[in-house]
Amino acid sequence: MAECNRLLEVIKDMPLYEMVYMTFIYGLRRSELLGLKWDAVDFKKNTISICHTVVLQNEVVHKDKTKNPSSKRTYPLLPDVRTKLEKMLEKQKSDKSLFGNCYSETGYVFVKQDGSAYYPSYPTHELSKVLKNNNLPHIRWHDLRHSTASMLIEKGWNMKDVSEWLGHSSITTTLDIYSHVSMEHKQQLGNSLNNLFDN
Repeated sequence: MAECNRLLEVIKDMPLYEMVYMTFIYGLRRSELLGLKWDAVDFKKNTISICHTVVLQNEVVHKDKTKNPSSKRTYPLLPDVRTKLEKMLEKQKSDKSLFGNCYSETGYVFVKQDGSAYYPSYPTHELSKVLKNNNLPHIRWHDLRHSTASMLIEKGWNMKDVSEWLGHSSITTTLDIYSHVSMEHKQQLGNSLNNLFDN
């Protein structure tokens, strides 16, 4: 958790900040993050849906589908995330006014100042540069998703809930990847039982 806060502090004034924050909260894949569109954010119902992806397969490919059926999911729009998205939306409206006819109407949440979409590898490259420039341990973008899982497990979520939150194809995938984290958590819980009874 401390490492996550450290990273967010370092990037707080960068476009990367909201990307990392959203990834930490929802455990999104990079393709899901960059594929997030405003029409998938429902400010009335307070939900955010994952149903579109942007991937790199020799060329940039925009898909109205996710990695697997279970990856298509809807999250509650948490208050802190809502606040950040509302600020981003206002900034995009301001940028649109500034750029006029030169503004690109892509419909994506994460865009450059002129409205054009980020290249799929942008978050990865930016994160790598930030980590190197600030002497932070190297991690892959996908490791941010692992951090989400670790935090959920530490908060006592069961594996089925973690699996659904992350959009895994099956709980087996979650268990295979995060069983060691679960065991660490169980060790912490077990320690609380030490010396529970008088010998």
